[in-house]
Amino acid sequence: VLEETINVGGVPVRLLDTAGIRETGDLVERLGVEAAKERLDKAELVLLVLDAERGWEKEDEEILALCHGRNTLVLLNKIDIGTALTVDEVEARCHGMRVLPVAAKQGLGLEKLEAAILDFVYGGKVQSSEHIGVSNARHLAALEAARANVQAALATVKAGLGNDLVSSDIRAARLEIGKISGETVDDAVIERIFQDFCIGK
Repeated sequence: VLEETINVGGVPVRLLDTAGIRETGDLVERLGVEAAKERLDKAELVLLVLDAERGWEKEDEEILALCHGRNTLVLLNKIDIGTALTVDEVEARCHGMRVLPVAAKQGLGLEKLEAAILDFVYGGKVQSSEHIGVSNARHLAALEAARANVQAALATVKAGLGNDLVSSDIRAARLEIGKISGETVDDAVIERIFQDFCIGK
């Protein structure tokens, strides 16, 4: 199972890419299939990737059956080169699941995929988890500073002070969050990056 954490609109998303799920007599491949099923059981959102060039296959039917009752986005990939499988056919087979046509290699449809993932997150479908944490010290410092700025803004509102003072605190909180999402970068962050990482010039 390959794992990678990416930033989707400021939300950290952990992606897991598993082996294909199919019947096999090979022991190593069978272990990979079992690992894929185990990760599927624990996933909060499943991205079911279908191949528009290859068409609908038996394995797709088996994986679809495992996805029923789970939060699933169906991605019809390779729409730039394939017509063996259409969006209409996929929607007919994947009842009630959202289908997104994409061409991953070309970057087509990826913005809609990111928006769909954010809709899922902000729609309250992500289960709360006690083990969620921040492992990056710089991110933790930014979050703590953002919280302090939000608390200051609330105190300013309660004190009945002007909106300009409130907006100043909110702006400061937004800048701190921007340090995590990459929207804002100050000189100290750039200096820290060159200090902590080996970057060729």
